[in-house]
Amino acid sequence: MGQWPGSERSRDVFEHFGSAPSMNGVHDLGGPEGSGALENEAGEPTFHETVEGRAFALDLRGVSVRRLSA
Repeated sequence: MGQWPGSERSRDVFEHFGSAPSMNGVHDLGGPEGSGALENEAGEPTFHETVEGRAFALDLRGVSVRRLSA
């Protein structure tokens, strides 16, 4: 029994809520409706604090190490 749309589990959820559950919260990566497009400020730095750039570099380093060791 799969969890994909159309499966028995999905039908049970839809029956419980009365329709497909919608998202409009912190985990909804589409963002709230009606907010419009993001506007970039002229001359805005990529990272506002030094630690943000360092954290990004560490993340990239971790990805490359995992790729090489896999």
